[in-house]
Amino acid sequence: VAVELIRALEIQGYRFTDYIPHYLGQIALFLQPVELDELIDDLCEKIKQSNIQVKTLILKTVGACICNYPGFTYSSCIDFSRMRRQNHT
Repeated sequence: VAVELIRALEIQGYRFTDYIPHYLGQIALFLQPVELDELIDDLCEKIKQSNIQVKTLILKTVGACICNYPGFTYSSCIDFSRMRRQNHT
C-alpha cells in the first residue's frame, strides 16, 4: 500500500494527491524497519528527481510521519535482531 501511495504522489493534476501525505505518514509508522528504510530511500530518490509539487507532497508525508510518531506504539513493530546487528557494527 505504501509503495502505491508513493507512486500516486507523482500523479499530477489530481486533487486527491493532497490527501495522500497524511495517510502515508501514518502507514509508514507500521512498516517493518527494513521496509521503512526502503520507503525512506525511495522518498530520498524521488525528492532529488521530482518537480516542486511532488517535493512538497513528500515533505508533507515526512511531516505527517513525525506528527504521528508520539502516539505510535513502536514496541509492537520493532525488529530486535536488526537492532542487535546495528549495535555490533
